[in-house]
Amino acid sequence: MNMVKTLAVASAFAALLAGTALTSTAQAATPAPGCKTMTHVELGVSVYVGWQPHYWADQVGLYKAEGAKRCLDIHVNEFTNYGPSIEAYTAGTVDALVITNMDTMMSPVTSGLDSTVVIMGDYSDGNDAILSKTATSIRQLKGKPVHRAQNTVTDYLIERALNANGMRASDIDLQNLDDSAHVSTFEDTGHNEVTTLGTWNPYTLELQKWTSPKVPHVNTLFTSHQIPGEIQDLLIVNTKKLQAHPEIGDAFASVWYKAMSVMQKNDQQALGIMATTAGSSLADYTAQLKTTHMFYTPTEAITFENGTTQFGGRNIMQITEAMRDFCYERGLMGDGKSIADKDEFGISFPNGTVLGNKKHVVFRFDASYMQKAADGKLN
Repeated sequence: MNMVKTLAVASAFAALLAGTALTSTAQAATPAPGCKTMTHVELGVSVYVGWQPHYWADQVGLYKAEGAKRCLDIHVNEFTNYGPSIEAYTAGTVDALVITNMDTMMSPVTSGLDSTVVIMGDYSDGNDAILSKTATSIRQLKGKPVHRAQNTVTDYLIERALNANGMRASDIDLQNLDDSAHVSTFEDTGHNEVTTLGTWNPYTLELQKWTSPKVPHVNTLFTSHQIPGEIQDLLIVNTKKLQAHPEIGDAFASVWYKAMSVMQKNDQQALGIMATTAGSSLADYTAQLKTTHMFYTPTEAITFENGTTQFGGRNIMQITEAMRDFCYERGLMGDGKSIADKDEFGISFPNGTVLGNKKHVVFRFDASYMQKAADGKLN
C-alpha cells in the first residue's frame, strides 16, 4: 500500500489541533523540557476502517507530539496484514496493538500476556458480513461450503448467523480461505466452489458491489449490524509496560480523541488521509464508516464499558462471556490444551466485575484514560 506522508498535510491541521506542535513521522520526537530519557513505545496497526485514525495521527505527527510531551517516543508500526500484528504483540515486539475483543482472547490472553484496553474505539455495525453468489438465505447454506479466514472473528459471526436460523456449524461445510485471497477468489468465477464467503471491510463493500455476467447480484445474508456491540475494536497495551508508564495511556487517549474530533467535524482532508492509507477512495471509506459504530466521545465508550449500554438485553459483560465461551468450545483458546478451563483467566471491567479467575486477570477493560479525556484532564 502506498503510504503518502507529507508535512504539507500536517500543517493544515495545526490550528485545529489547538497549537499542538506537529512533526514529521520520519523525525525523532523532541523531548519536552524535563525529560531526562525517552521511553520507546511501539504501536502496531493494520488497515481497518475503525483503525485508520491511527494512520492519520501518525502522518500528521500527532503521535510524536503527544508522546514527546510525556517523555515518550511513540513509533507506529504499520503492518500489511492483521495476523502478523497480533503475533508481534504476543511476542512482545510491539507494546500496544489495535485488535478485536475476540482476537485478544484467542491470542494474547491464551499466551498469558496481561493486556489492558485503554481505548474502546468502535464496534462493527455491518462491516463483517456473509456474502453469497448463490444462496439468498442462511438456511440455504445447509450442507454447502462456506469459506472464511479460519480462527478469526468471522467464525463467531457465522456461528451467530447459524444460531439465529436454528442451525449449527455442523450443518455447513466450513472452509479456510486466507483473507488476502477473499476478493480475487470470490470474483474468479472459475472458482465455482467459493460461492459463499465470510469477510470484513474493505472486502465486504467491494464484493457487495461486484457483478459479472454469471453473477448479476451478490446476496448479503448476514452482517454484524444484526449483532450490534459484539465485535469490538480495541487499543490494548501490555499491562506491565502500561503500569510502569501510565503516561502511555494518556498519550493514546489524547491522540485518539483529537482524531475523533476531526472526524466528527467531517474534515475532508483528515478523512482523505484515512481513506488513502486504507487503499480506498474517500467515498468508499465514508461508506465503510456508515457500517462502523465509532465511539466518537469518551463518555459513550465509558458507558458501554461500564455495562450500562445493552444490546438485545445483554451488556458488555454478558457479550464477553458469550464470546469467551464460544472461543473455548470451538478450541480457539490454546487448542484446548494450554487453556483447560474457560475460567482459568480473568477479564475485568471498570465497574469492578471480573469474569473468570479473579486471581489471574489478564484482560482488563480500563476506562480511566478515557475518563481523563471526558474530564478534560489530559494535558
